[in-house]
Amino acid sequence: RISSRPTMRGYLPLRWVTRLVGLRRELGQEIRRQVRLWPGLAEEDIPALQELMGARAEGDLAGALVLLCEALSVVSGAPVVVLLDEYDAPLHRAREAGYEGEMLSFLRSMLEGGLKSNRNLAFAVVTGVLRVSREGLWSTFNNTRIFSVLDEQLSTICGFTEEDVAELLARTGSPLPLSELRRWYNGYLFGGRVVYNPWSVLHAISAGQLRPWWAETASHH
Repeated sequence: RISSRPTMRGYLPLRWVTRLVGLRRELGQEIRRQVRLWPGLAEEDIPALQELMGARAEGDLAGALVLLCEALSVVSGAPVVVLLDEYDAPLHRAREAGYEGEMLSFLRSMLEGGLKSNRNLAFAVVTGVLRVSREGLWSTFNNTRIFSVLDEQLSTICGFTEEDVAELLARTGSPLPLSELRRWYNGYLFGGRVVYNPWSVLHAISAGQLRPWWAETASHH
């Protein structure tokens, strides 16, 4: 029921329910993608996943990650690696829209089931602008390792080194000079290593044109 009165009480739950609908849709798309990659899912585990896609309860959605990991582990015969990019983006948007508490509760339930007590998990990599701390959302997790842009160990994992860019130019036969790519796209310094923006480098080589490719993908957020 949508209230015609512009009150916070009527508006905020509506926004959260709308977000849950979006989460169900994204979950369904991911399950269908995994079924195409692993046809065995359609034989044994898809009934449970179909039920999850049609779930209306927040708790059911929160269990999606652990259920999908279990299904993938069964058909692949191996533990699953979870890559979670920009974990903090939903929290930022929820804070702006006014349902941060609901989003925080949902993410905590999903991540605790999917990353902490998941016997089918090999390991997970989580990235975000906000530092992953041992408080708040991550307070119940143990056995975590935190890397910042100042750490050397994984300094080149999120970008291209100059050697990578030179190899790409050689393999593709691109006429773009390395010196110009350096001037445009090597704006990151991780753990003391200069790192190029992969998105911009790949688009520049593909199009044969130097442009602010990354800026064209960004929003005001």
